[in-house]
Amino acid sequence: MYVGKADNLKARLSQHRFKIMGRRNIEIGEMTFTCLTVHKNWTALAPENTLIKYYTGQGGNLCEWNGNSFGPHDPGRERETSNKPPDGFDAQFPVKDDWPCDFVEAKEWNIRELLVRIKDELPFLFRYEATNKQYRLGHPDYNNLTVTVPAAGMPATELLRLITQRIPGWQSTRFPSHMILYRESREYAHGTVIWRQPA
Repeated sequence: MYVGKADNLKARLSQHRFKIMGRRNIEIGEMTFTCLTVHKNWTALAPENTLIKYYTGQGGNLCEWNGNSFGPHDPGRERETSNKPPDGFDAQFPVKDDWPCDFVEAKEWNIRELLVRIKDELPFLFRYEATNKQYRLGHPDYNNLTVTVPAAGMPATELLRLITQRIPGWQSTRFPSHMILYRESREYAHGTVIWRQPA
């Protein structure tokens, strides 16, 4: 169970639905939701906290996904560098790293444009190093590079491998919760290197 509040319920449920699509061991058809509406003059924070406390106190922590990776927001680079083991939602339902990228056609791609497409379309978090942390701006190391995608609908992991092979000094890594591409060469306690390209 996950208890949350939303000003735009349709948008929030769409975010969660999209996330579930990219996870193993769970299907959209297994999910349901119950809605409590609160008058606009009231704050939604108090009912949310009350429900979390209520369900947490029912034994077995029925709200185990709260604070354990189900939320739609990217916790940022700290997730990798903390070396914290995956727990809660991510441990039970890791990403489908072999997700078929039907949105990527077979052709020669500019790497920045391809990374933007992958990030926008994958149903799980994909983060990569970019200028001023603005992912659409890309990075000088790859903005002028191209990569040939040999077949349409390649798995996400294979696309990242192809891209990383073209960028000296960069590494792509897969975690239970997401995938990353950074200018680095390092081991992570809870991540698996997809490809590390020597500088």
